[in-house]
Amino acid sequence: MTLRDLLLVLGAVPLLGVVALRLAAEAGLVQAPPPPDALPLSLAAFGVVFVVYVALTLRAIATATRDILARESASASRESSGQRSAAVSDFAIHIDRGNELDLRPEGDGPLEEPDEPEGPIAAGGDPGARRPAAARSELFGEVSDLLTRIPSARSR
Repeated sequence: MTLRDLLLVLGAVPLLGVVALRLAAEAGLVQAPPPPDALPLSLAAFGVVFVVYVALTLRAIATATRDILARESASASRESSGQRSAAVSDFAIHIDRGNELDLRPEGDGPLEEPDEPEGPIAAGGDPGARRPAAARSELFGEVSDLLTRIPSARSR
C-alpha cells in the first residue's frame, strides 16, 4: 500500500463514518443521527482527497514513463552511436506497398514471407531495422503494467 492509497483510505473514512451513523440512526441503533451538513462536508472532503489522489497517481505514471523513455533513449543512443538515423518515420518504414496490410505480429498468420524482402532491408538497409519495433512494444508493455497497477472500482 502506497502513501497515495493510504491518503485515499483516510479521505474515505469520514464519508463512511457519516453514512454508517446515518444508517445506524435509521435502524434505531443510535439515538441521534449526524447533523444534516455532515454528509455534504464529508463528500467535499472526499472529493478533494480524491482529486489529490488522481493527481499523484498521474504524476507517478508520468515519472515512471519518463524514466522508461530515458532508459530506452540512453540504450538506443549507445547502440547507434556513430550511425545516422533515417529521416523516415517509424510507421513509414513498416508500410507494405501491397494491396493488403497484415497487422498481425510476425508468425501469427498463414501468410508466407516473400523470398526476397522488400523495402529498406532489401535496399541495403540494416537487418536489425525491426529491432526498434520490439523495443517499442516492450516499452508499451511496461507502461501497460504500470497502468494496470492503478486501483480500479471494477470487479475483475
